[in-house]
Amino acid sequence: MDKDILAKIDLAGCPLGTVLDKTEPDQSIEEQYFKGWANGLVAPPNWRMPSHYRVVKDGEVEVLEHTTKSDRCLVAGEPLWADYTVEAQVRQLNAYSQPSNDDPHGIVARSGIMVRYQDLRRYYYFCMEGFDRFVLYRREDEAWAMLADVQNGFDRGQYYHLKVVCEGERFACYVNGEPAFVAYDDRFSTGKAGVRTNTRSRMHGVQVTSSGVGQAAY
Repeated sequence: MDKDILAKIDLAGCPLGTVLDKTEPDQSIEEQYFKGWANGLVAPPNWRMPSHYRVVKDGEVEVLEHTTKSDRCLVAGEPLWADYTVEAQVRQLNAYSQPSNDDPHGIVARSGIMVRYQDLRRYYYFCMEGFDRFVLYRREDEAWAMLADVQNGFDRGQYYHLKVVCEGERFACYVNGEPAFVAYDDRFSTGKAGVRTNTRSRMHGVQVTSSGVGQAAY
């Protein structure tokens, strides 16, 4: 089935260095390579909060690297998006994180995909957790409800292709093209899409797509 690209991050040819920094007057790189994406956990420019994102080369590929054990996310789309697919190549470099104002009890590293995003504290999250498992959470403020998981250790030196297909109450999650699990939940029926991490990690190939049926419903 043909799908339309709703949003993507294509870093091919992107200059290397710090990106998504609101204190940088020249936003031409962001406008070209991150158009439509918001760095949601960074405060207004007068706070002079670092983005913690930079573009680096990993082999021959330009990738987006998150450089610290802090919490950052990129979000795109519309609140009324409902049925769509989000995918990304993710490499998690650490198994641990550190507490933050957003997650004061956060110790375990998580990197992955957000779907049906309502705001910074309410969303579904399919992520790599520690170096031990892939898990789907529904987050609502301080409550993290685990909807499904698969215990499967992974290698910090490798990228893993994560994909979530949202169709109504059904969330089908894949790792490297293979089904990980299917979960059902009806708390959030629509929402934006994004990627998130709370540790040192690298990502590329971030893309949101939808079928003609999903587009028509929107």
